[in-house]
Amino acid sequence: MSVYSRLLRAAEERLDEIVQMADACVQEGGKRPEESQLRNLVNLAAETESVAVLDNYIRYQSSRSSPPIPRKFGEQILKDLEKLKQMAREIVQGKVDPESPEGRRLRMHLIRMYLGFLARSAIATEKGRG
Repeated sequence: MSVYSRLLRAAEERLDEIVQMADACVQEGGKRPEESQLRNLVNLAAETESVAVLDNYIRYQSSRSSPPIPRKFGEQILKDLEKLKQMAREIVQGKVDPESPEGRRLRMHLIRMYLGFLARSAIATEKGRG
């Protein structure tokens, strides 16, 4: 089994924590973005390997007048991304360098999962099923 496969297995053990983080953001993050904005964020995460690109996009979208991502919600996402970076560091500790290709890949995997859970939770809540 490859190193990355072992890292993914370790990440799977943290799924409940990631889902809870996304649910908490939806419940406590104030006004939520529209579904299309959440999908845009999920799509951007799928297209990039850079956390900085996501940070930049969220900060930009939440700072505009009539922000597509409301400020409080965007701030909570950014805090959660920091928690996910820390989670990735914990998972790779003693296995690979966090900045190695495997470490960066795992970090983005966690972030992509979180954003997917976030979008689903927000949509379910909006439609009265959350």
